Amino acid sequence: MEEKKFSRFPKKVKNGIFFLFSAWIFFIISQAVLSGTVSLLHTTLGMLCCVMVYSIRNGGRIACIIYNIALIAAGLYNLYVLTGSGMLYSAPSAVNLINIILFSIATYYLLSGETASFYKSGKESLPKGAD
Repeated sequence: MEEKKFSRFPKKVKNGIFFLFSAWIFFIISQAVLSGTVSLLHTTLGMLCCVMVYSIRNGGRIACIIYNIALIAAGLYNLYVLTGSGMLYSAPSAVNLINIILFSIATYYLLSGETASFYKSGKESLPKGAD
């Protein structure tokens, strides 16, 4: 199996991977800071999701997109609850909003046509017009 070089990935694939890693890092650190605990489930799922996306497997990309959508929905619900309890302008709301934005951007890039075709081919060859 050939090693794929990150620098040769199409721009949208690189952006998707970057924002996915950033979203998971921010999510885990923010939960540790706000609650004082680290969820081993989220840490494990975050690492698994990042590895699946970086390994350029289309099934892994789809699984991560589905999990990202679930996290976005949970974040929106959490934001709704915080708004209802009068905590709209609080640190947990701001952190929640940043999490929603980061996972949404990662999902956008992972859903793009250029990224989908790159993952479906599973090869290092770049699609036309990339970079």
